[in-house]
Amino acid sequence: MNKKNSFLWGSATAAYQCEGGWQEGGKGLSNWDTFCHSEKNNINPVTGDIAADNYHKYEEDIKLLAKGGQNAYRFSLSWSRIIPQGVGAPSKEGLAHYKRVIEVCQKYHITPLVTLYHYDLPQSLYEAGGWESREIVFAFEAYARVCFEAFGELVDCWATVNEPNYETYCCYLVGNYPPNVTNLERRFKAMYHLILASAAAIKAFRSMQCKGSIGIVSDSYSIETLSDHPSYLDAARLANLFFNRSVNDVCVFGSYQQDFIEKLQSLGYDLTYMKEEDKKILESGIVDYLGINAYNRTLVKPYEGDTDIMSINNTGNSKQKTSLNLIHWFAY
Repeated sequence: MNKKNSFLWGSATAAYQCEGGWQEGGKGLSNWDTFCHSEKNNINPVTGDIAADNYHKYEEDIKLLAKGGQNAYRFSLSWSRIIPQGVGAPSKEGLAHYKRVIEVCQKYHITPLVTLYHYDLPQSLYEAGGWESREIVFAFEAYARVCFEAFGELVDCWATVNEPNYETYCCYLVGNYPPNVTNLERRFKAMYHLILASAAAIKAFRSMQCKGSIGIVSDSYSIETLSDHPSYLDAARLANLFFNRSVNDVCVFGSYQQDFIEKLQSLGYDLTYMKEEDKKILESGIVDYLGINAYNRTLVKPYEGDTDIMSINNTGNSKQKTSLNLIHWFAY
């Protein structure tokens, strides 16, 4: 990056949301390929088979970024395009494709900011348990090493995972992302493995003496209440724990905060997936930077119910209501 032009102003994409080319270049199936071809789950009859056709039009797209005065492009790599089955030998075609994308960024003086994982998981790993499986942590580390080896000399800024909170929120609470369930306990297990995988990748990045910086991108929310009553302030504390600190504290400090652990224990959750040996990985995987995606505020109030409820409205009604035994949340 040219230090004279070090302020980055650009655009961002995610592989499944923009690439298309879902069966080209040796790419394997992802969980989103399967999800969007399922009549049962895909309530909106659309797929990412073509999307913005960025797989074929990446140079045209990057040229437009430069023409518009932008100097940065954040994009994600498709794990299933690089390692079609999630584990095993990488695809030469997949690696060559992303190398061309990065080189075109350089051609137009666009700084590439590369994300390793943005929601799309190789279908074979998804079928083996996805982020609820401990084995995926080590598969992700191996995938990260392939990417660092292939592109490390061309990329100065990496992100491991995009939005561990929001992805698992949609997968396991709202239930509109695969595996389409509503289960808070499974949600925190999956998120734990996402964060552990991020730390393992960062540890690998440093052991390989890669240049540049590496971090994670977190969706974080301003927590607000309409009252300063202690019960409202406690709801805000829990909401902050739920939406922000459950990711950010771990990535910045290298360990889970005790109040988060105690909250999960008070709900009766099985935390045996949190292994003692993981502490060293988390400590070694502290981020160089914390990326923040800020979408909206979170307005909370106390909730006295005893039922976990999470739903989403896809009809356009802006006042969807969600309820948890952690908080009562309204999003406007």
